[in-house]
Amino acid sequence: MKIMSLIVVSVLIGSCKKEEALRTMVNARSAIAPVLLKYTEAFEKNDAVKLAAFYDEQATVLQSFIEPIQGRDRIERQFSNLFNQSKFSKVSWTLANAESDGLLAYAHGNFTMTLLPNGLSKAVTISGKFLSVWKKDHTDNWKILSEMRESND
Repeated sequence: MKIMSLIVVSVLIGSCKKEEALRTMVNARSAIAPVLLKYTEAFEKNDAVKLAAFYDEQATVLQSFIEPIQGRDRIERQFSNLFNQSKFSKVSWTLANAESDGLLAYAHGNFTMTLLPNGLSKAVTISGKFLSVWKKDHTDNWKILSEMRESND
């Protein structure tokens, strides 16, 4: 009887953990989406400092045709250089999916942004896809740990 009780308790505990993991995975979208919206607002304001604040200190950004950008300070400099060359507007990040184990999360989706390069009179719209890994920091806020963006063009 004691063995049967122990088995039942083990199964129940295992089921609770499984339900908790599923609940966390479902909630990742609702946790990441508002952060992504604030990220978009900072992008549209061409604010390199605010954008960099969304990244973990040890973050890595991977983009086509350039070397990986590692560290929040270098990411901020990259955004600053980018905003000195072009002004961005109408930025949209569409979250297709986000799942989490509670400490790490991944998200993927699509982006569209309109930019006006310095010296040109006509704006250009680019679109693409992204994949990002997020990490909760010591204040329980989600930060981008790794991000890959690729243009559809």
